[in-house]
Amino acid sequence: MSYHRATVAAPAAHPLDFDASAGGGAEPGPNNAVAHIEEKRTSLLDVVRDGLARTGKTTMLYRVTFCGSVAEGAEKSEIGAHYQKFFKQIQNETDLITGLLVVLDTTWVQVLEATSKVIYTVLRDLHRSSSSPISSITTNVKVLMIQDDIPNRAYPFWASRNNEAKSTGPMDPDAEDPVDAAVIAGVCVGLCGIGGKLGTLTKADLKTALDDVGTHFQDLLPRASVLERIATSNKVMGIDEWLELFANHLNPVLESELVWPAQQTLVF
Repeated sequence: MSYHRATVAAPAAHPLDFDASAGGGAEPGPNNAVAHIEEKRTSLLDVVRDGLARTGKTTMLYRVTFCGSVAEGAEKSEIGAHYQKFFKQIQNETDLITGLLVVLDTTWVQVLEATSKVIYTVLRDLHRSSSSPISSITTNVKVLMIQDDIPNRAYPFWASRNNEAKSTGPMDPDAEDPVDAAVIAGVCVGLCGIGGKLGTLTKADLKTALDDVGTHFQDLLPRASVLERIATSNKVMGIDEWLELFANHLNPVLESELVWPAQQTLVF
């Protein structure tokens, strides 16, 4: 089998191109103009890096909100204890974790702010096939929202609290109302609002507010009935489905790979 190599002749000099060797310096001809434009082209990665450099950051900041049910027979205190231990293992000076975990009677909700590495590590830990203890004490885990490249943190630190009151949160007049985008957005916005208010409190008031989070943030913390509806809804993406779609490596199969005999490689 013989192959032919295509030979392309060198382009002729354009009459408008200026010869710098002739003196007088280079003037903008068509080729010079194209080269000038290409030199200034920037990629999206360049834009992201420049933005991080201007703000003094080294990595992008992510925020994720997720909730679920407390597994039958499990102790509510186990959820907070697990994350306190888990975050000590994965947190360092460059991977600071902030947010809030609130465990109610039969449900829980958590918002986290950290790097993408930490966020994905936490979500993979919740996978049902995981050997982590959290997969046996939580069920119906739903990913409500994930944001990348957020400008600032809403929370000054990470904290975990158990809340016994079921009547906290905005009014929920119709417990049978279907779960929609407005319900999800309300939960996420309310939790971010709690972080903003915590940042304005003094150190002495912080402990009081967190110990009675259901009373101090009654208008922002979602009601238990809302979280129960979200956790049992088929319209909200579960953790296993979310990880399969967004956290796994993409292995596309080209149509040409399914054809036999295989197509010959074109050589130019």
